[in-house]
Amino acid sequence: MDIDSNKGHYTAPSLVIYSKTASYIIPKFATISTKSIITNLRMSSINPSGDKMNPFANLASTLEDLEIGGTSAEEGDSSASQTPPSNDGDEQSESEDDPERPENMLFEHPVDLVTYEEQKGSTPIFSRALLEQIWQDRKTIEERKGQTTYTGTDGTVFKTWEAIMPDILQANYRQVHYLPRVVLHPDFQKTYGQFRLSLQLLRRYNGVGAETHITAPYTVETYRRIYENEHKSIDTMDAYRNAIKKTSNLWNKSSARNLLRQNIIDASTRSAPIKKIICFGLGCLSLDPRWYTSALQHIAVFDIAQTLHEEYERAGRGDVMKPIEIILQDPMYEEKDRQTLHRLHKYRLGAEKMSSTLRFVSDPEGLLAIDEHTLIVTAFLPVEVPLMQILADLFAAGGGPAMMICDRMKPDTEKTEYTLRDRDAPHVARWLSEQYSKLEGGFEEHHLEPELRRDVYEESAREDRYWLKKMDLWVRKI
Repeated sequence: MDIDSNKGHYTAPSLVIYSKTASYIIPKFATISTKSIITNLRMSSINPSGDKMNPFANLASTLEDLEIGGTSAEEGDSSASQTPPSNDGDEQSESEDDPERPENMLFEHPVDLVTYEEQKGSTPIFSRALLEQIWQDRKTIEERKGQTTYTGTDGTVFKTWEAIMPDILQANYRQVHYLPRVVLHPDFQKTYGQFRLSLQLLRRYNGVGAETHITAPYTVETYRRIYENEHKSIDTMDAYRNAIKKTSNLWNKSSARNLLRQNIIDASTRSAPIKKIICFGLGCLSLDPRWYTSALQHIAVFDIAQTLHEEYERAGRGDVMKPIEIILQDPMYEEKDRQTLHRLHKYRLGAEKMSSTLRFVSDPEGLLAIDEHTLIVTAFLPVEVPLMQILADLFAAGGGPAMMICDRMKPDTEKTEYTLRDRDAPHVARWLSEQYSKLEGGFEEHHLEPELRRDVYEESAREDRYWLKKMDLWVRKI
């Protein structure tokens, strides 16, 4: 995902507000005077009267930076959605610099996960059975009635979704929210639970307050999503194709491409064979230079697939001569993304038309598809998406994806206290230290040539913005 932000347009009458860490919805259109808003405040229907049906009534005081207007939008009118602000980090509002603001403090709040894990018996939370249950629950949700539940190891039952009227009548989209270990900790819930959408949803579904420790590790949100219509415009689709084709050609001539290909070839000699590349949160496509790097991320993935196929063919690896399956999962994909990326995939393949295939999936299909012959690729995933914690649970008995390109982490098996900024947890640190080795130096030496850099970032072109420079490559030991 591009620079820690979801991208897309959701519901009317609502406003999609973007911050450095998440996107969320306020029930009227507004003009944002600061980029810093309480993270994860996103509900498809919020009662502004402040009664019991409004789980966010106590956040009214945090919205002083919004100038509420009376603008409304027709369904499907993408012009009504706000453009995400730049996340370069060059400009910060006074509120963002204030360490005492709750939205800043909650990311720094430490909790002892080692003790919490011991109290819970070190039992994996995100098991394959749980993910399969989440997938099966979609049928109940699609019927727009009833509820879904989670039963903990102690027998406690929590509703993870409920058909709440009248909200459910307009809902046309479901999104799964997974709770990181820090958010599951009782101390964090008491102190900052009011600022986490996942906990607010669970409290609403179960009719409980801050005094109740919620152990359900996920919840499902249903809301009305307004889909873009860009794919219906021939001119717009031509603009996407031409822009990405130009970027693709510049990438072909770049040193960054050569270095990436060599890194992948070297890693493939000491990893299990790759048969799938599963990508999480690479972001929807945008011609806005603040978000255009998503296109470069997809180009790199398609190149990795072709590189692996060529290397296996050169080495005579008959066991992996089938096309590599590329699976893309991101809740923000629109129809224009599916069409454009399919065309880009075919364009990148050239003569190697059978080197890989491409398909899009929804949550949790991508997670369920992971096996020991998988390369995971993710970029700038929001910290509230505990991908590494889920993977460590899925493969607690041993093994894991063959390779992972993911956001940087510094796993430490001696560490006891964690914050929401930490992508790992004690069980992740153990899993990585026992099962994986990391590419020394990462992708630090990778740079984009000036022409490619300008093409991707325009006037804000800077070398340190190349996405891979902030990623690590992990290879499972064999």
